[in-house]
Amino acid sequence: FSFTPPPYYSNPLGNLHGAAHSLIYDNCTTLALAAIAKPGFWMLGGVSRVLDVKYVRACKVGEEVTVECEVVHVGRRQAAIRGVVRDRVGRVCSTCEHDKTNIDPEVEGGAKL
Repeated sequence: FSFTPPPYYSNPLGNLHGAAHSLIYDNCTTLALAAIAKPGFWMLGGVSRVLDVKYVRACKVGEEVTVECEVVHVGRRQAAIRGVVRDRVGRVCSTCEHDKTNIDPEVEGGAKL
């Protein structure tokens, strides 16, 4: 994913706010699960158990960033996803590990992985 963070995502220094990193990761890592979703299997995207963000360097608001997400593990009830935000020249700004729990209702016949 790539986009240009709007001004309201900035901290007082004009950099991407830490909470904005978390918001971006929450949305992008959840979207990464959409590729495998089916009825009864991650169809609702789950809920966050842990969203751990590590900040490496500042990203300027108004400059395009790239978000890379990797689904490390997905099971019937738990998923683990990693993410990286990079600035316009490819430098790492932050990383995340996102653990999620599936909240989909059971479907008749059950989901098969």
